[in-house]
Amino acid sequence: MNSKERGLAAYYLEEPDRVPMDFWADESVWLKLCGELKVEKREELLKKLHIDFRHCYWAGDLGA
Repeated sequence: MNSKERGLAAYYLEEPDRVPMDFWADESVWLKLCGELKVEKREELLKKLHIDFRHCYWAGDLGA
């Protein structure tokens, strides 16, 4: 299963191949982990840790 399939399986109460993983950390934790695991970008770190979900941030009101 890929991350999308795993997340959707869990959402629809089906059994994924493993529990979908999420990661949320303070900036200091990100920097420490990137240094320890010798990666430069956050996406590289998330892939190395097999994290399934990515966070999207709201930029603000779109005037709707």
